[in-house]
Amino acid sequence: MKNRTFEFEVSEMFRSKTEAPDWLAKDMPIGQQVRLIREALGMTQAQLARRCGIRQSMIAKIESDLDLDLRLSTMRKLARGLDCRLLDRLVPDEAIEKVLDQKSLEAAKKLVGLSKSTAGLEKQMPDDRYIELQVREMQQRIREKRASSMWDDHGTDRS
Repeated sequence: MKNRTFEFEVSEMFRSKTEAPDWLAKDMPIGQQVRLIREALGMTQAQLARRCGIRQSMIAKIESDLDLDLRLSTMRKLARGLDCRLLDRLVPDEAIEKVLDQKSLEAAKKLVGLSKSTAGLEKQMPDDRYIELQVREMQQRIREKRASSMWDDHGTDRS
């Protein structure tokens, strides 16, 4: 039961992107945010650069290159220069409970599938209802033990 309590507490702390306020859930490149806030404040790129302690050409690059990979230190300078707060939070794409259900179900199906293959070779194939019951029981065991093996994707790419 401790595991479920822990999952619940963490899920409450880290709401998913779908549960976040619209302004927070919106994906907007940092450069676009910088430009919009700077312009709303009536500040030039040169003025922001001085406030941040970086070159004006860097501000121009940040605002124009929407795929630019900025260092955290640069983002902190930009936030200070714009009188903003940089929120450094992880926001899950999906609710943690939902992710755990999906991953444990995938792992359970894989494990039960292995035993199903063996049974098929031995011509002792169980019916589909029994297999579904085995999958659900295995999923429950994986969730109870918090089995890290459900994260072994074996070559699955999540880019």
